[in-house]
Amino acid sequence: MSDSRHARPEPPAFVELRLTLAVEKPPQGDAWCHEIKYDGCRIQARIGVNKVRLLTCTGLDWTHRQEAIAAGFVRIPTHSAHMNGELYALRLNGTSSFAELRAATGRRDSVALTYFAFDLLFLDGED
Repeated sequence: MSDSRHARPEPPAFVELRLTLAVEKPPQGDAWCHEIKYDGCRIQARIGVNKVRLLTCTGLDWTHRQEAIAAGFVRIPTHSAHMNGELYALRLNGTSSFAELRAATGRRDSVALTYFAFDLLFLDGED
């Protein structure tokens, strides 16, 4: 028998995220840091017990297109988590290729892709 007093709430099914904004020049000053912009596809990973869903920035479920990526998340020892990241096709020289990403996605070849998680939105019911 489960004890609902200790149950943690599930994260929302989808979190609408802010995307980057193009500007003419980067902000200046010591309060800012900058990172390399790789050319990829924003993906949210929603992890549950033995179940993962990979969602695009518009909420489309791409789990079936990225089975190898999804399988990697199943091994994370957590009850539930929701991560924000980006899917890339990386060349040997470390640069990304959006054309190769689209080609791999069309073939459903997620083995050739890399996922960079950069935000942990929810972990075991905690925001």
